[in-house]
Amino acid sequence: ALSVSTFTCPAGEAGLLLLRVEFPVGGSVPVHTHPAPLIAYVSQGQIRHTRGDQVNTFGPGQAFVESDQGGPHTVENIGEEPAVVFVAVASKQGLPTTNFVTSAP
Repeated sequence: ALSVSTFTCPAGEAGLLLLRVEFPVGGSVPVHTHPAPLIAYVSQGQIRHTRGDQVNTFGPGQAFVESDQGGPHTVENIGEEPAVVFVAVASKQGLPTTNFVTSAP
């Protein structure tokens, strides 16, 4: 399971978001990071979370924490049905929830 022992919230006017993310069968999010802490709760389907050599799978009723300390990772639907993940983000207004990592030219 993924866990974070410490995290920081961005300075500025606080903002809380609750997002519903649906991954189609075979769908994925490319390599990315998060600038603010979040909790992800899987309500349907099976997802795989990969950060370097660390690979975790999560199914319905399971949750994990991400933060600005977590580093680049990917998430993909490995099930045979759409996966639905609710994501609660503690951030500041105007800050993106996800930063995609691009490779250097």
